[in-house]
Amino acid sequence: MPGGKNEEALQIIKASLNEVNISISDLFESARVVPLETTDNSLIMSLKKIIYYNNQLYIFDDKLSGVFIFDKNGKFINKIVRVGQGEGEYTLIYDFVINEAENQIEMLSPFGAIYCYDLEGAFLKKYNLPSPPPNYQRMEFLDAKHIITWSHVTSDENGLSILSRTTNSTINSFWKNDMIMNMLTNNVFYKYNDDLYFNICLSGKIYKITLGGYALAYEWNLGKDDLNIGKYKLVSRKDIATNEDINRLRRLLEKGEMPFYFFKQGQTDRYYYTQLFFNLKTMKNLFYDKKTGKSFFFEKTKEGIGIDPLLISNDYLISEIKQSDIQYLANSKIITKEDRKKLIVHNREEENPILVLYK
Repeated sequence: MPGGKNEEALQIIKASLNEVNISISDLFESARVVPLETTDNSLIMSLKKIIYYNNQLYIFDDKLSGVFIFDKNGKFINKIVRVGQGEGEYTLIYDFVINEAENQIEMLSPFGAIYCYDLEGAFLKKYNLPSPPPNYQRMEFLDAKHIITWSHVTSDENGLSILSRTTNSTINSFWKNDMIMNMLTNNVFYKYNDDLYFNICLSGKIYKITLGGYALAYEWNLGKDDLNIGKYKLVSRKDIATNEDINRLRRLLEKGEMPFYFFKQGQTDRYYYTQLFFNLKTMKNLFYDKKTGKSFFFEKTKEGIGIDPLLISNDYLISEIKQSDIQYLANSKIITKEDRKKLIVHNREEENPILVLYK
């Protein structure tokens, strides 16, 4: 059924936003510290997304519109930062994926093109995406032959489009939604056990995507703290959201009248996870243990360690360790003495970030 949706088969994840004092060792079995090598050619400005593939770290820097490649120990290999007008160059990149079937990096331009490079960074080809929509924001592989894209569109357009890699044509599109409801949505896709999931920031509903459409997979139930969007009357007109609409939403969040929005989602065999953004300044974590049914809500662990996942998978949860938290991680029992030494000598003002791979 083209564009179909199903809101049955719902799983309710009942969790509490009462903060708990939990140790990093209660959440994870081990942690590995990976300082990213700093050279004149490898300096990263902003960590936006990480893909761990074939024992290499592929890191998207949204400020530089490029992908940096490091080995599993953080040694710099190469980068793809090709802003320009020539062959293999682009104006702007919003997202990237790795095409495992063809072993290549694919980078998404919001202007409707994908730029393809091999895993070492050599340019292979560019192909243009169907239009509309004109402002592609995010992309992910649905399977080896299809990608799905996300766009901020007006309420009479479809925000999700499934594209055939064989014909480079749209085979399905869906998700009509009011523009203002999507304005703060950035982290829309995640994969778990080869299934693709989708969410927006002002809803605790998470959907599974298939070629035929989307079905509700699960929903966060936060009890008295649930995000009741209806009372804010955010629905705007059928045209593009105005600056007045956007500013009102931001004021609601800044003043705490709307307490939070959902910033990231993910899951592993052990946990459901979501990151909540409070007052447009504070990130807090919510883990739900699938086996015990217990939830753990916190800004920082008992040791003082903040977690900001850049990748959530059964292999690793990868987070950048902030400079202010380095000493707390160094004093924790979850890392080795060797890794403790790596933390102590680090200077974030002059060096690339340190990643922590939690398992």
